[in-house]
Amino acid sequence: MARRPQCFSKAATLLETLRSKSIKSMVAFPIQGFASMTYEVIFTDDTTVVLQCRSRADPDHAECYHKARSILHDFAPSIELIGKDEDQNGNTVWFYEMSRIPGQSVSTLIRSPSLDIQINLANTSAELLALKMHIPGRFVDDEEVAVHSKWLEALCTSEDPTFVQDRVIFQRLLDNCLELKGLPLAIDNGDFSPTNVMTDDLGKISGVVDWESVAYLPLGFRFCFIIFITAFHKLFGRKASHTSEEDALQIERVFWRSIMKNFPTSVAKLPNIHRKLEVSFQFGYVLLATLMGRQPSPIFYNHITDYAGYRIPNLE
Repeated sequence: MARRPQCFSKAATLLETLRSKSIKSMVAFPIQGFASMTYEVIFTDDTTVVLQCRSRADPDHAECYHKARSILHDFAPSIELIGKDEDQNGNTVWFYEMSRIPGQSVSTLIRSPSLDIQINLANTSAELLALKMHIPGRFVDDEEVAVHSKWLEALCTSEDPTFVQDRVIFQRLLDNCLELKGLPLAIDNGDFSPTNVMTDDLGKISGVVDWESVAYLPLGFRFCFIIFITAFHKLFGRKASHTSEEDALQIERVFWRSIMKNFPTSVAKLPNIHRKLEVSFQFGYVLLATLMGRQPSPIFYNHITDYAGYRIPNLE
């Protein structure tokens, strides 16, 4: 896509025509997709949209965004196909306009945050995860349990030397798989990471981007997002400032109190809800650390012993 500037010129011209506005600037986002290029477009009236050009025709691309927005509303981008063109090789390039979720990525803000910012991130990310992303009326059933049992079984029987040494962890989780049953399902973009979660300068979460796909996971799988807030320095080394154990515990408690506060009553009253959420958290971390059973993640697998046995802190 980087070698097709004429496509972007045509897309920009089309966008100006459709919106009856002139573009003041168009800046590429620092992280780009394999088959797409995405730009922030600022018009002369200082309104902002996102322009994405995709070199692969995927009929489900826009539908994923529509599904996300139907659940998250303004916390997910809107999307509209505005046109298409051919590149110099005769391949179709599709042009999409998306709304701009305000703020910056959590991965940018979290590198050197104050304690107040970390607490705000914990509080508002918990609200997002517990209230906004859960899908009313849909729960983990036997079929969903079987899906997650399958990739855990693959880990338990893997001959990968890294996985072999941790079989006891995977077997313990597999034995607890039924704890997931009855939890609500939550919408997921397949990459719920600090890069794709947006926040303002004070740590208030403003939305989730990059809905290239949509999945439905047991509520709690993505609660391990809290480790990006409390242990970013541990995961990414010198790229982030250190958070003390005392502060980390305070932040965790804020997160879990907000989780419990923002649950719908029907969820909060589920039997053994704390235990179910602990198991779901553990599943979510192992999913992250093993790339769903395919291979060890170079960043997250080193901490699997810590987080695959995670416990919710005392909230009293």
